[in-house]
Amino acid sequence: MISVASIDLLQLVGVDLKRKAGTRGGEYAGPCPACGGRDRLTVQPQGGEDRRGLWMCRQCHPDWTDAIGWVMWREGLDFRAACDRLDVALESRPHIPLPPPPPALEAPPADRWQEAAARWIVRCQEALYDGTNPRAHAYLESRGFTAATINEAQLGYNPVDLWIERSLWGLDGDGRIWLPRGIVIPWLHAGQIWKVSVRRPADKDGRGPYITISGSANVPYGLDDVQPGQPAVIRIHWTEPPPAAETLDGFVVFEGASGGSVLRVPYWRAATRGEPAEFTVLDATVTARRGTTVRDALLFRVVDSSGVPVRDVEVSAESLDGGTVLRISNYDAYAPGLYGITVRMGFSAGANRFRLRAGGAEFVFTITGF
Repeated sequence: MISVASIDLLQLVGVDLKRKAGTRGGEYAGPCPACGGRDRLTVQPQGGEDRRGLWMCRQCHPDWTDAIGWVMWREGLDFRAACDRLDVALESRPHIPLPPPPPALEAPPADRWQEAAARWIVRCQEALYDGTNPRAHAYLESRGFTAATINEAQLGYNPVDLWIERSLWGLDGDGRIWLPRGIVIPWLHAGQIWKVSVRRPADKDGRGPYITISGSANVPYGLDDVQPGQPAVIRIHWTEPPPAAETLDGFVVFEGASGGSVLRVPYWRAATRGEPAEFTVLDATVTARRGTTVRDALLFRVVDSSGVPVRDVEVSAESLDGGTVLRISNYDAYAPGLYGITVRMGFSAGANRFRLRAGGAEFVFTITGF
């Protein structure tokens, strides 16, 4: 029997790797035998506290593990069989605790919270249509919202920041609930109000354009629209090499955790060349105070000609007049292909134009300073 630290991990991996760094006894990178690429597979022959050696693939195996993990992954063996295959004593590998159990499903907020939220949502719907807030209605129309969509989503507008005692919404503790000015978005499921968020007209304090009202619970937006037996569309992003286009590949199956209902959705594979064709805007700030920093003023994706996000693309930005580009943030870890741009407004009132470029794609957006 041998220890894991005595195994030559580079020899075990058996892939042509190039030395990239001198940390942890050297770091080597090369193509992954499972998913390809050029340098996705990374091996540290003496990585780990006991210098046992570690490896990972940035694409298909992002968790670092050791020689036993390599054999389990490549040869489909369980832990004990992999140890036997390497002639490794079981006790030579430190105990790895099991992951915690998944969290229980959240429950909707208490009745009193929902009642208070419902009253506020109704007042905000009235404010959106009473003629006193035309800019809010014009903003929604500019984003492509029709009257039918606004009504169906029960959108509203809160014209002024409000601070309400927590007890009036059925919440414990001292202090107040902040109901910010902006477009009010209810998150509904099974006839109940689970969450309320507000899209603010400007991010003046660095908290971001979207604020979730205290006491909300998490639920996927539009969950009621996914029904068993009804059509749905799922877009799947494929990495290299691209599969053949327009080939029915099977079904994605959703099964209800409690009711047991099953939804079968057919999906097709579509080939993409990964060439930027245009920018898809998810959210945009249209006005902001002069001289302020606007975090994530534009949330966007770079997509190819078929609308598939192009990931790991170089995006550049420049100010055309007035403002300053501070940074471009990559939020791919949270939503595939998502980027945000943070800017500083100029000190004069009027238009602040910014231009984005990615490959041959270009997009210009404007924030009006006031």
